Amino acid sequence: MYTERLVWSRVWWFVIFSPLILVLFFVASAASRGRESGVAEAGVLALLFLALAYAFRALEITIDDHQLTIGFPVYHDRVPLDQIIACRRIRYRWWEFGGYGIRWGRRGKMFNVGGDGGRAVELTRRGRGALLFSSRNPEAVCAAIHARRPDVAPE
Repeated sequence: MYTERLVWSRVWWFVIFSPLILVLFFVASAASRGRESGVAEAGVLALLFLALAYAFRALEITIDDHQLTIGFPVYHDRVPLDQIIACRRIRYRWWEFGGYGIRWGRRGKMFNVGGDGGRAVELTRRGRGALLFSSRNPEAVCAAIHARRPDVAPE
């Protein structure tokens, strides 16, 4: 079994949490000046934001003898290995897909996280669009698929 887990880099966590910290700072300063309106709403919004950040904290890749599972703890795709026609490593830029997370673009569906260095895997699937996902070692992912399915076209 092949497994890989990618977490957001510390820089991206800072980028994500900076606006939240600023909002909470301004809400706290407004509350200290006697303006109570919005404090509860900001607290609920902060909890929702933290829950989403926790739910999408890591991209997980698992390849067993029958399928590839790719995604986040709350949402993932399962691809039967017999549906994979080709596997290749690619380089991408985050703006090609409009950001990070789960994205759909002209090239296909993308699962990615900030801090992956632009390295990813592109799978060509039988009867479906391409599936792309971040990986620290795209060559190892394709090798793991090829070891289980020798007929899958390499890069």
